[in-house]
Amino acid sequence: MLAVYKDLKEQDRAAASKYGISEEILMENAARGVLEFLKETGLFGKKTLIVTGSGNNGADGLTLSRMIQNCSVFVGLKPKSELCKLQFERAKKLGVNFVTNTDGFEVIIDAVIGSGASKKLEGELEGLIENINGQNAIKVAIDVPSGVRDGMGMDETVFYADFTVTLGAYKESLLQDYAKEFVGEIELKELGLCSDKYREGFTPTSYLLEKSDLHTPIRNKKNCNKGDFGHLCIVGGEMMGASIISAKAALRFGAGLVSVVERDNTPLNEPQIMVRTSFPIGANTLLIGQGLGCAYGEDEILSFVKTTNRCVIDADIFKKECVKDILALNTQMVLTPHPKEFASLLKIAMNINATVDEIQRDRFGFCASFCKMFQDKTVVLKGANTLIAQNDKIFIMPYGSATLAKGGSGDALAGAIASLLAQGYEPLEAATNGTLAIAAAANRYEGADYSMTINDLIDGLKWL
Repeated sequence: MLAVYKDLKEQDRAAASKYGISEEILMENAARGVLEFLKETGLFGKKTLIVTGSGNNGADGLTLSRMIQNCSVFVGLKPKSELCKLQFERAKKLGVNFVTNTDGFEVIIDAVIGSGASKKLEGELEGLIENINGQNAIKVAIDVPSGVRDGMGMDETVFYADFTVTLGAYKESLLQDYAKEFVGEIELKELGLCSDKYREGFTPTSYLLEKSDLHTPIRNKKNCNKGDFGHLCIVGGEMMGASIISAKAALRFGAGLVSVVERDNTPLNEPQIMVRTSFPIGANTLLIGQGLGCAYGEDEILSFVKTTNRCVIDADIFKKECVKDILALNTQMVLTPHPKEFASLLKIAMNINATVDEIQRDRFGFCASFCKMFQDKTVVLKGANTLIAQNDKIFIMPYGSATLAKGGSGDALAGAIASLLAQGYEPLEAATNGTLAIAAAANRYEGADYSMTINDLIDGLKWL
């Protein structure tokens, strides 16, 4: 996993104070990092336009222009910062080609706003970005696409990058759900000192999960039986299909036994799933909420949760007042809301009135607030970049895709997490591995992204 920070202002200052690496040297190395990226991807040598702003992001672009030399520069905003003025004069003296038209280029590099900027994209600047977005060119953002803001959502107009070359360390602004549409592939480049030294003394605000962080169940015990791999109880509700999906995912991901509690004991036509009318003796983990509706009263729901010390709470539970009593239990617990459900959870549990839009603009902040109040509870806030949070730790699962945008994906995720809990994973470990596994199964699907069924997704778990 990789360290992620809200911003890097203090790291830049520390580079100067501790190591004598000035802001100007950092800028030179930033430009060199982008140049290295262009060479690595075969974009170097193509007809290139760099669009610059008035601050240090513009200065990064101007520095890059004299390293490429045979590119063109469009000045979107007159240089204002001292370094931007300096790099502008250097570029002019070296004969960099300045143009007044953005048409006809193969590669366009955005160095207009960058991270931490206060200037909003509006007026002529907004029109400039819209014009660039309409160009048939490969688009590269330096550090952060213009219009994406640090923890403040985004502007109405945003630069659509195919690639973002971010510098020094990963930033949360690039990993918000709203940014996923605009950042393209993210490439990290160093700033003239190794990443460890650049980050030394600074605690990450979150962590970016990598594919290598997935640890699937391992059955290395030969003298064993189904009881050695956990017994998961799933409470069925008004929509039993959701419970069947969860149960099938749990079995596919290694649970030894899966039972579904169903009030009327109705056959499920799934012989590998045991049907019960009450919580089964010996079950060590509970999954409740998916498709629940009004099948059980709140006292009954609370009674189910009290039956075991390991559980996954999903879906309809977040709309019920009893969730406050559930959170008060000393139970190893994973909660798996999507943003609308999280809004309801925040209202009931913390009296926070937040809209879905407000949550999406500050997913990290709302997760941190919830986990500060409810210690040791693990939250999986589903989304394009799913967040997994517990206490003061937030992990980002960045591999979500449009393939998963289909009813039942959340039920499969809840089943996968509950399966790992039943097999002995700790809640945070189960949550991170379950989310990675479901994303990996979806990304391995070879059909069209619109065509994957939930059975395809569940079957994909067997190839991990």
